[in-house]
Amino acid sequence: GVFDKYGVEMDLRQTIDVEGKTATYKTRLAKGQDYRVVFFAYNEAAAAYNVTDLKDIEVVGSQNSNIEERDAFTAYIDIKADETLNSVTKRVELRRPFAQLNLGINQAEYDAAKAAGIVVANTEIKVSNVYSNFSAYDNAVAAGAQEGEVTFAMNAIPAEKLEVDVNRDGVIDENTEKFHYLALNYLLVGDSLQ
Repeated sequence: GVFDKYGVEMDLRQTIDVEGKTATYKTRLAKGQDYRVVFFAYNEAAAAYNVTDLKDIEVVGSQNSNIEERDAFTAYIDIKADETLNSVTKRVELRRPFAQLNLGINQAEYDAAKAAGIVVANTEIKVSNVYSNFSAYDNAVAAGAQEGEVTFAMNAIPAEKLEVDVNRDGVIDENTEKFHYLALNYLLVGDSLQ
């Protein structure tokens, strides 16, 4: 979406498919004006976000746990009045606005649980102190959003392994350690989202 210098979205919004982690947005802007171009990339099929208002993107409630397709990425760029006198080309790198919460157990714990007859196939998770509204215009929690509790309903855990760079004595080991997933969710926590 494109916003004018007053922060009002103009009628220039486009939906563009991302291919190979890349998308190209092209539009014509009036010369001599300031603009903010806002990007929010997400999997529309996951039905996880209401993007009607890019200043107040709503995280849809009543979602299942362990849905990787809820991942999203965002960024904005400002284009100043003197830049619009000519063609403007800018590369924009989008970043995840959410914290990714991964819970897992190592192989020894998994084997011990299995030997005891405990095999976890589905999980749910309840999290406190998270938000449900995000502003792509500011890359921040939406103005007026309140902390609350979110429950991700019971759902199958991911089959693939969780790979983690292990931190030993303050040093990240080059080798990754693999864990069995217990849960994977995306949370809007409101800390530094850059």
